[in-house]
Amino acid sequence: MFLPINTQRTYLNVNDCLDGLKGQKLHDISLQITQTRNEILKQMQQSTNRKRVLAEEMSQNVDEFLEAKHSISKRFQKQVFNLIDSKKIEQECEQHKIECVETNEVKDDFKQLHDLIKSTFCK
Repeated sequence: MFLPINTQRTYLNVNDCLDGLKGQKLHDISLQITQTRNEILKQMQQSTNRKRVLAEEMSQNVDEFLEAKHSISKRFQKQVFNLIDSKKIEQECEQHKIECVETNEVKDDFKQLHDLIKSTFCK
């Protein structure tokens, strides 16, 4: 197709303009892609940072829980040992009481000694 020279120049100028617009659009799209990519990377980094902070907090909470559990376990163990010791002491006391009750001779001896002291000092 043959066009007059003025028309050909106009056609070329329009094509150049369209190519320029296409180039500008490609540049704009490329820029938008880059900005979007950077934003996604930034959000991923923030997410990673939040996860790290949460993991540190969780780790600290677990450590505190384990310390509390250990402390409670130690106190419970100590109370159990104290209870066992007190039961042993009670049993020993009961055993001695039974022995004392069973030995009436000793009671009689103490009564006689008490009466003797009383009679000696109360005169």
